[in-house]
Amino acid sequence: IRILLNYGLLSITAQQVETDDEGVERNVDVEVSVIQLIVFEIDKDELEIENPIFKLIYEEFREGLKENILHSDTYFLRHTNSEVARIASDIMSVKYEASPNWSKVKVRIATEVDKLESAVMNCIYSYKNTKVVVQMNKIQEEISMLDHHEQFEEVMLLMAQQKKLEQVKIMFSNKLGRIII
Repeated sequence: IRILLNYGLLSITAQQVETDDEGVERNVDVEVSVIQLIVFEIDKDELEIENPIFKLIYEEFREGLKENILHSDTYFLRHTNSEVARIASDIMSVKYEASPNWSKVKVRIATEVDKLESAVMNCIYSYKNTKVVVQMNKIQEEISMLDHHEQFEEVMLLMAQQKKLEQVKIMFSNKLGRIII
């Protein structure tokens, strides 16, 4: 939500898979808004946002996109729901600022906007990774509640799901540069 509010209207380059007339798939770079990319990625995997205010903000971005409206940060800062406006303001406020002394000695500090494509993708991968971990924990809980002798087949099915999710988690961790022990 922070990335959507702060950078939603900015454009980034994303990879899109296109199939030519002969059925060959290839990756093509396309310019999309941050809003378009994040909404596409969350909807593609049918992910749900748990926090009610964040969900409301996300749904407004999503509905706006359906109507070809890209909501700006001011839309949420002036929102009719005071809680949405408060949360948007809190999220968008700058917490840290580089000292002006750095510019005096001609040192340029890289900002999140400078590496926006990476920041957006890391945000998406991190969110998806969190959802995978939550799902893995639920499966682990289900397994622990089953009688392993009498419900052996169900345990094996859950363990197969767990293994697939573990592979997805490893993929996201690799993309995020995280090491799993």
